[in-house]
Amino acid sequence: MGRSTTRRTVPRAMGLMVAALAGGCAVHHPPGYDTLRTTTPVEAVEATPWVPYAMAPHSWDLPDGRRVRIDRAEARAIIIGPRRLRLAFTIRVDGAPHLSLRCRTDPPDVPSRFVCRSETLTAVSYAIAPGPGCSGQGTAALGTLRRPECWRGTLRTGTGTYEVTFAHLERRRWAIDRVSWTDAAGRPVQAADLVAELRIELHRAEGLEEVERDLLMLHALALHQWLQATDS
Repeated sequence: MGRSTTRRTVPRAMGLMVAALAGGCAVHHPPGYDTLRTTTPVEAVEATPWVPYAMAPHSWDLPDGRRVRIDRAEARAIIIGPRRLRLAFTIRVDGAPHLSLRCRTDPPDVPSRFVCRSETLTAVSYAIAPGPGCSGQGTAALGTLRRPECWRGTLRTGTGTYEVTFAHLERRRWAIDRVSWTDAAGRPVQAADLVAELRIELHRAEGLEEVERDLLMLHALALHQWLQATDS
């Protein structure tokens, strides 16, 4: 089979979605998410078939035929209260060395539970909700899951700055793995449904430069890797 049988059957985000629908709890989508979903075509990114993986897919096929690969430098479980995973990886587009991000959890130099940087484009960076109120460590991680303000971050690409915001359940305030990217003017430029394990659905605005579109796509896949792996 193409996946590990040790992973639990229902990921956290999918389980929360089912619970929300069963309990009549509405999902509050981030800015621009619904607009892009209803006005732009879907771009489906599929996990490469028959490539085994343990915690999350590490090979993806893009609609244009290119392939994205994820190379893990570290994946180590830490038992402190809720199960935690220390994760470090590089995500890249095959044949395009300038298109890569290096991401990790709990970096030593930034008070954030997940960051990404580019090894080739020095201006590219991302950090999710830095600050003591949004910890990913120990029992505090349970409170972070229920604080929508902890599920925001800023992606800087050198030519643009994007606010990255997750959806959440309106009543219970749990984060949901649906994400939007809005530019400095508040215009939505990308929406991603990261709930499914083997398929990512992107909706993108027109007018973005090709490299900018690719960086946004790579960032969506990096978030998916982090969310799926740390939820395993």
